[in-house]
Amino acid sequence: MRIAKEIALRNFGHLSRLQRAWSMMLQVTIGFGYRPLRALWWIGAFVLLGTILFEWGYHAGLVTPTEEGAYKTFVKTGDAPPHYPSFNPFVYSLENFLPVVVLYQDQYWRPNARHTIRRKMRRVNDRLDGSSRPSRLLRSYLWLHILAGWMITPLLFAGLSGLVRPD
Repeated sequence: MRIAKEIALRNFGHLSRLQRAWSMMLQVTIGFGYRPLRALWWIGAFVLLGTILFEWGYHAGLVTPTEEGAYKTFVKTGDAPPHYPSFNPFVYSLENFLPVVVLYQDQYWRPNARHTIRRKMRRVNDRLDGSSRPSRLLRSYLWLHILAGWMITPLLFAGLSGLVRPD
């Protein structure tokens, strides 16, 4: 009943586009605060999709070590040196999605926007071509992944605490 009232307000009330967009965001993510656990489905979906994409990116050579020595070894052999932390796509996805969580994958691994699927690096002054598109798309997805985490996770806690219910 209360959710229907909020939907009616969005559809027939005199709300600005921004207010309507925010209302839609609240409905889809936490059911206007009446169904806050709905956000867990979104969190799970983003973390699962991130796990799949980052796993693919790692095996395609697009997710590379951030330290110079480990990076050079990775480019030559396809593997990081034995002393370097191994890549875990699930932990990487979770760490980048959840705000203020540090699991030490992000500081060691990152999608390299200058890599092609064949693990070759383009020079900085090379023109952008289609071979680097997957690496740039993976880097863009990482940014979307982080932004979604910064929006959905606080909404979950706001919904659980009752801060966003319009009562």
